[in-house]
Amino acid sequence: MLLGTGPYRLTDAKLWTPDKGNIELVRNERYWGDVQPPYNRILWKIIQNDSARLTTFRNGGIDSYSARAVEYEALKTDKQLLDKSQHFEYMPPVVGYSYIAWNQQRAGKPTRFADAKVRQAMTYLTDVSRIIKDIYLAYAEPAVSPFSPISKQHDAQLMPYSYDLAKAKTLLKQAGYEDKNNDGVLEDNAGLPFEFKLTYFEANEDTKRLVLLLKDLYAKAGIKMIPTPQEWPVMLENIDKKRF
Repeated sequence: MLLGTGPYRLTDAKLWTPDKGNIELVRNERYWGDVQPPYNRILWKIIQNDSARLTTFRNGGIDSYSARAVEYEALKTDKQLLDKSQHFEYMPPVVGYSYIAWNQQRAGKPTRFADAKVRQAMTYLTDVSRIIKDIYLAYAEPAVSPFSPISKQHDAQLMPYSYDLAKAKTLLKQAGYEDKNNDGVLEDNAGLPFEFKLTYFEANEDTKRLVLLLKDLYAKAGIKMIPTPQEWPVMLENIDKKRF
């Protein structure tokens, strides 16, 4: 059952399924707010490919487009678009955040990430400042909690982890990982190399670039990361069943 109290509602909830290509919303005549929603109808078009979304926007097929950072830098000086559109930079009040989930148990058995020292080491190796600079062109900021830094729920005393290769190596050594055969890859006490697969959504161009950066960052500590792109429904199923 679909139930909501927002300014818009589905035209017919019984006809909608998650695999539908588009979502049509109409004004909710029972909306509780003081200001009524401005549009009679909103049509959400689901276009998974980044390039296709931008092309559709250029051709007038959609009215609003949230540009990736690398696109925005180019589009700000694109006369064709500027003549027929406006652009805005803003921090949404309900801000989203990206994260890496270290799976601590798979197939009923603990993984390498069950050790808190390993998880801490991976955090020290994840150079958030460089990710923000190189991938998001400074259109992002470090996340230290699920809450926006401008929200009342945010704890201003929380500080983000900073990149620290030496500290990460120390923690990994304490957890039993060393390069025992001098091949540049860490091994555990059983002699098995420290390698893992990173599952990610295959259609996001920024994520693809991010994963390649992470692969290089982790390699500096002797960790082999194997990029594992997946389609969105497959990835969600594997996450739900902890197969990652």
